[in-house]
Amino acid sequence: MSAPISLMLDPAVARVVTADGREVHSIVWSPDAPDAMVDAVRAVVGSPSAIVVVVGLGFLEIAQPDLPPMAAGARRAVLWRDADRYFPLDEPIAVVSAEAFVFAVPARQLNAWVRAIGAIGPVRTIVTAPQLCALALANGEWAIPVADGERGVVQVRDHRLTSVRRVPRNTHTDDAPDADMHLLGREALRWIDAPLESQLLDATLATVFARSRQRRWLTSAVLATAAVLFLFWSVDRWRGEQLNTLVTVAALLTEQASPAVRAESRLSRAHDEVTLLAGASVARHAPDAPLVVLAQLSRILPKDAFVQRLEWDGQLWRVDGTADNARRLVPLFDGDAHFRDVRIASASQRFLDAGRQRESFAISFRTRSPAGGANGTP
Repeated sequence: MSAPISLMLDPAVARVVTADGREVHSIVWSPDAPDAMVDAVRAVVGSPSAIVVVVGLGFLEIAQPDLPPMAAGARRAVLWRDADRYFPLDEPIAVVSAEAFVFAVPARQLNAWVRAIGAIGPVRTIVTAPQLCALALANGEWAIPVADGERGVVQVRDHRLTSVRRVPRNTHTDDAPDADMHLLGREALRWIDAPLESQLLDATLATVFARSRQRRWLTSAVLATAAVLFLFWSVDRWRGEQLNTLVTVAALLTEQASPAVRAESRLSRAHDEVTLLAGASVARHAPDAPLVVLAQLSRILPKDAFVQRLEWDGQLWRVDGTADNARRLVPLFDGDAHFRDVRIASASQRFLDAGRQRESFAISFRTRSPAGGANGTP
């Protein structure tokens, strides 16, 4: 087998980047007939030991879904389940998140490509071109290949995507320089062991890749164990005696040093306890201490208001609840010297509670320090 390769798929051209990253082979292909492209790749690189597939922007549907914070696996499961809410597709999708953006392709199409490409070597990773741009390109606006008559434009800042879009040619974005495909291909090879959460996968491919990765880890563990056992087997009697001597000396020194170690441990725990107690005493009276904020809320909220949830992310507070008249709450918060940066966090909703009209409220705010700053900062 030859070295790993990255295979970059665009609507009209597939690009092969070899492990040294010095050469890009361009192959004209049809996405609906990948077998011919696979034969051409085999003629160029033989049978690579691993393949990183890069799906170009021309195949991707782009969305910025407003989802609550959640683990990457749960976020992907939601997008798989509710694909038609975020993408103009009425079939199962493969999806991946990159910062605020989500990229998707039909799972049927991606699986067909992976099956065809798997004939020349194992597909280890599937990522998207915008993901590579974020890490490989400098700050600025860059053009990447898409379909005829269009240009793909990505904006990168501090190795993060700030904009991803497809635009017609002959627009002001034509001034954006073309991204170096060599550079993207080399970056793709660094993703050969990327986490599954960072890959463009559907449910089927996610299961297949997880099992394949597990088999590789088990194989490596078995080989490593065999190597260790062989090493111990090859050690002769003299080294064994030396090891036993060293173990005996180490045990003796440990026993002699144990009183001092225990004393140092007790001293360290005492210092930690003093520090924790001092910190707790200071934090208890801070303007953003939970009990202080809760007491202040109890003072300014009217009797008909009920707090259902109080959150703090370290800087910003948010209080959710219901009241007879939610509109009057923001002025109450804003007029209190303890709070600042008061905002409506979510639209109010009216409802009937036992025949009585109520309104929900969600208000965010910061606490004001005695010096006038927010959360204790000047």
